[in-house]
Amino acid sequence: MKIILGLLALSFLLTSPAAAAKGPKCDWEQEAAYVRATTRIVEADVETPEPPPATTTYAPTLTQGCGLGTELVDTLGTGIVRISLPNGGFANFYPILTTDKPDGEWRCNKVKVRTACVVKSEISGDATLVTMRVDMTRNASEEVLKVDKNGEVTPPQNGKYFALLPRRRIDRYGRKRDEGAITLERAGAIACGRGTACRNKKIVAAEKSLLTALRQHRLGALPVADRRADVRGFLTTFHDLTLGQKALHRAIMLNEISVTDGPVPDNKFIYASPFELVDAVLWNSSPSYGAHQIDIGSNDGGDLGPFRTSLTRVLAKHDAATLGAIRDRTVGGKTVRPLETWGRVYSIATWGDFYRVSDELTKDLRSSQGRTEYAGLYRKFLDTSTGCMAVLRSRGGVFAKSPFAQLYVMDVANQKGPTTALKLARYAQSLARSQSVEDIEKAMIQRILDASSGSDHATDVKRRSANVTAIAKQFPDLGGAPPATCDVAGYGSVEKI
Repeated sequence: MKIILGLLALSFLLTSPAAAAKGPKCDWEQEAAYVRATTRIVEADVETPEPPPATTTYAPTLTQGCGLGTELVDTLGTGIVRISLPNGGFANFYPILTTDKPDGEWRCNKVKVRTACVVKSEISGDATLVTMRVDMTRNASEEVLKVDKNGEVTPPQNGKYFALLPRRRIDRYGRKRDEGAITLERAGAIACGRGTACRNKKIVAAEKSLLTALRQHRLGALPVADRRADVRGFLTTFHDLTLGQKALHRAIMLNEISVTDGPVPDNKFIYASPFELVDAVLWNSSPSYGAHQIDIGSNDGGDLGPFRTSLTRVLAKHDAATLGAIRDRTVGGKTVRPLETWGRVYSIATWGDFYRVSDELTKDLRSSQGRTEYAGLYRKFLDTSTGCMAVLRSRGGVFAKSPFAQLYVMDVANQKGPTTALKLARYAQSLARSQSVEDIEKAMIQRILDASSGSDHATDVKRRSANVTAIAKQFPDLGGAPPATCDVAGYGSVEKI
């Protein structure tokens, strides 16, 4: 009977809202085929331009090689402006224009990225006002962005088209990165022939790279000291876990926010706070939060409770006539939540409104009330997940013998969703009669590797599986939760299989 219930629970997830597609399946070949490349550069000349030397001095405006009708891969190398700051200093920026691609003419990212035109840069009081345009035609749309003395950029209240990306941006790891140079390098590394098809692939590669950097930069990051303090508090809250809950907790902390379950030294780098919004940008990822990194676009309603509550509190502080792109609305009698879809499907208006309140959202998630709400959700996650591991054990085969197999399926479910995890579990069971446990464990890892695209994704799969392998060896017994706690139908969580 337990086996039947477990299979029913697994089958339920295949039809759950979290498993449903929320946009077109990403196909980078098809994405390139949709590109309406400009003919500004003749077909024979499709080499990716080299970025200028770091010592180059740039003008405060940019009125050529910018805007609609250009392609990022052509303009990024020279599309840099030098902005004077109110304190007498200056900073170099890539001026970025984002627009929505027409429906039906994209497969991977709805947002199109180009170099923006900059027509004016002037200091006014404690900020520099930078006027940016979509192109240099008469009456072209424009917005004015503010840059403070520290180089921090504030877009206008209703702005959506423009961003200023520092030429030397500091990422979450504290590294200084020239995203323009990185983008051109990646585009130039695309292996293809010559002609329009090759050019389009380079255009798409450049946009993908810069959009990733732009999403992560605009969301920002808490100071490492704050992340460290939050992690210490979270570890203290969950210090009493045992058996399977302890093992899964360790895997989650290590794989999602790179923290071991133990004392946190003062010099320890912490990737993220459990109460901070972050954006991995991988696959269909939207911004996420929590120790088990709940994706606000892919996870379902049960997991999103604390986030929805925080969003409601934050939006209540703003005029109801503002931030309309991220407010719930009713369509055909159903509630539509604009943020609860894949990040690559977000429009520029959705991204614009989200970034306007993202700092407030992280602040609310870090509040005493926000921490309490998430702690309750996380305990339920551990209860349900270890119950689902018990369901797997009850199915026999490799899951009755391998703590790794149980933990790995749950880790895959947490990161990639229930459909992928269910397929992995069924694949492992299909091998149980013909291979050793060790060979099946290796085959499970290879199965996820084979489904990954790109070296960055493969590296992440190897990192996560190595962590689960090490943790599973410390916990030969994952007992402690009955199968009945795998309340998939009642809880509906994307992490549970």
